[in-house]
Amino acid sequence: LRLSRSIVLLPGDRFVIRQGSPISTVGGGRVLDSHPVQRLRKAVCQTWLQRISDASGEEQIALRIARRGTSGMSVRDLSLETGSKTDALRRLLEPLIRDKRLLYVSADLLMTCEALDACILLITRIFEIRMKGNGITGGKRSELKSLARLGPEVFDFALESAEREKKLRIQNECVLPFESNSAGAGPDHALLSAISAAYESAGLAAPSPEEL
Repeated sequence: LRLSRSIVLLPGDRFVIRQGSPISTVGGGRVLDSHPVQRLRKAVCQTWLQRISDASGEEQIALRIARRGTSGMSVRDLSLETGSKTDALRRLLEPLIRDKRLLYVSADLLMTCEALDACILLITRIFEIRMKGNGITGGKRSELKSLARLGPEVFDFALESAEREKKLRIQNECVLPFESNSAGAGPDHALLSAISAAYESAGLAAPSPEEL
C-alpha cells in the first residue's frame, strides 16, 4: 500500500481501508512492515512478508536484518523499524548471536553470517580478478575498498575476517595473497606493491622492480 501522506505505523498495528464516495469498507489487515526496502522485486517482497507474518519475535529480527544483505543494519534502525527499545532488542539478539545466525560488525551494526560470507567472497574475487589476476603481487587497501563498494565498517570487518580465514593478508595499507612469502613482504615489497597498484589503476604499465 502506498499512502498519500506519512503516518506513524508499527508492525502489528491494525488498519481499515475505507472508500469515501460511495462510503464503503474496502478491507483491513495488520501492518507487517512500514519500512520497505526500495527496488525490491515484488515476488521477493511477498515471500518475505509471508515469512514474517507468523514468525516469532526473534525470527522477525533475523528476517529484518537478513533482508539488508551486505549493508547490515544498525540496532538503532532496527529499533525504529520495530518500535522496540534497544535494550529489549539486544536481549532478543543474544540467542541469535550465540547461535551464530547474526553477528556484530561493530558495536551497533549487525549482519547475518551469510552476508559476511558474501562480503568475503566479493573482496577475494575482486582481489584475484582486478589485482592478482593482472600480475600485481598486491594492492592498496583503499583501492580494494573502492572497488568493493561496501560500507566502511562492513569492508574493514570482512577484510579482517578474510585474513583470519587465511584468504588474504594485510600488511600496513597493502593487501597481499595469504600464501605470499613473508620474507619477501617487508616494507620495500609492500611499497612496490602499492606503486604497482597505483600504475595499474591509472591504466599504465607498472615498471619492473629493476626499473624502480
